[in-house]
Amino acid sequence: MVTSTTQIEKRREFIKKAKISEKTIVTVSQKEYPTFISESAFNCNDIHEVSMEDLIRKIENNGSMNYPKIPDAILKKLILGVNESPIVREEIKKLI
Repeated sequence: MVTSTTQIEKRREFIKKAKISEKTIVTVSQKEYPTFISESAFNCNDIHEVSMEDLIRKIENNGSMNYPKIPDAILKKLILGVNESPIVREEIKKLI
C-alpha cells in the first residue's frame, strides 16, 4: 500500500534531493478522486506491506480500507511510480 499526503512540496523536495524520478510522486486532485478534500500526492517510494489477512480484516470491519475504488488512470500512475522507485524492493514490484 502507498499512503497519501497533502504535503506535496515536501515530498517533491525529498525526491529532488535524493535524485529520484518525479514519477514516484503521484499528485491527485479532488476532481480526480472526490474522496480527497484537497490536492494530495501518493509517495510511491514509501510502501507499507499489509498481509492478506490484515487487508481482509480491515475491509470486513469497515476500517481504514473503506474507500471508493481508485480510478484506473490513477492506479496506472501508482504502478509506474512504484516501478520507478529505487527504494522499493524488486520482490514488491513483482507483486504489482
